[in-house]
Amino acid sequence: MTAIVVATTGSKCLPVMLASIESYVPRDVEIYVIGAPVHLYSHETHWDINDTTNFGDAYNKVANWAFQKHDRIILANDDIVLTPTSYQYMVEDYDMVAKDHKVGYMACKTDYARPAQNIRCYRKPGGVRYAEEGMVLYAEAISPIFAMISKEAWVDFGPINWFSDDVQSDDIIKKGYRNFISRSYVHHVGSQTLGEENYTKSYLEAKPWIEANRPELFKKWYEPHGS
Repeated sequence: MTAIVVATTGSKCLPVMLASIESYVPRDVEIYVIGAPVHLYSHETHWDINDTTNFGDAYNKVANWAFQKHDRIILANDDIVLTPTSYQYMVEDYDMVAKDHKVGYMACKTDYARPAQNIRCYRKPGGVRYAEEGMVLYAEAISPIFAMISKEAWVDFGPINWFSDDVQSDDIIKKGYRNFISRSYVHHVGSQTLGEENYTKSYLEAKPWIEANRPELFKKWYEPHGS
């Protein structure tokens, strides 16, 4: 059985996200939320406070809580909207690929994410959609905007915001798993009001932890920029 886990700080998008779960996710999927006292009449719902200070620790808390009962979970942002096939394709693609590969993340495609997951970056024509939208793709680094992972493949995030998903993706690969991108699609509102100054602030705040804990990635992400 799979659970969906969400960490929130009170996003205005959360009610719409939860409504899409009620509409499109099977009733036997349990929902775990930290940061908002939510209850879905359609699904068994668990909630707790979010007493963390960064993205990594927040999702570690809710994921490890769900892993006490479930072997697989789906991490979900609080600012997404599922479609009728988001959950279905995620599960189907994970199960198909897991027959031949040790799957780390099976992540969604979306309209606001890194290029590998972003449908705006595809180029091959395929009717009213790009051909790649109907394919399962391999990717080294993914953003778990809506992404399935097993308890066995799970590695805790670092206690940071910026680069937390990149570090975790790298750790999952080092553990012997591969990350993939599903046919599953969700609409992602995203932090599109975040200014350049805040991007720079988040980038620099992660620097000490990455330098101390992932020196090989520090060289890749910081030293070329001289910052």
